[in-house]
Amino acid sequence: QFGVPENLNASLQLTMPLVNPASLGTLAVTKNARELALLQTTLSREQIVTEVSVAYYNAQILVSQIAFIDSGLLDSQRLAEITSVLHAHDLAKGTDVDRTRLLYEQLLAKRETVYAQYRQVTAYIGLIAGLESDRQLEVELPDVPITENPSEKQATTEQRIMDQRLKMARAELHAVNLSRLPVLSLNALYGTTGMGTTKGNSFFDF
Repeated sequence: QFGVPENLNASLQLTMPLVNPASLGTLAVTKNARELALLQTTLSREQIVTEVSVAYYNAQILVSQIAFIDSGLLDSQRLAEITSVLHAHDLAKGTDVDRTRLLYEQLLAKRETVYAQYRQVTAYIGLIAGLESDRQLEVELPDVPITENPSEKQATTEQRIMDQRLKMARAELHAVNLSRLPVLSLNALYGTTGMGTTKGNSFFDF
């Protein structure tokens, strides 16, 4: 009843955290989670490379088998021709000719089986390697393997992932402990208050 009918308030507030232990713990957890994600990506790539390498090695074995069968086919064909000539001159039996021809046919059947397995393996390699479906992969004969004896054993990616998970668990526990600590912040407030009226003898005192 003794006051004025209107008032006006205007203020500016600034809050700046100085020390927030919980935020520091969260940053540590986030950093460990990022490193763990990078290691898991590396592990996925290594698994794909290993899978392709094993499949390619199997394809090289099949290629070696095909080459060995091809050489056997040439020898078997020569043997069949020689046995046929000998049989024509009564120097070999007919069963000998049939036996050499049967051996040749068995080698042909064996080659077809191995070649079908080879095509299955190359198709699988193209699938996991992301090649186009109409593209046929050809595998070369393996060279002489070179064995290396590393002097130092490097930790595998699986071991590094386990170590990183342990670090992350410790960081999470540390973040929980830090969340119990107080937060130190800087607060600033500046404002003004005006009281008066806009009717009749209008005035405002701030």
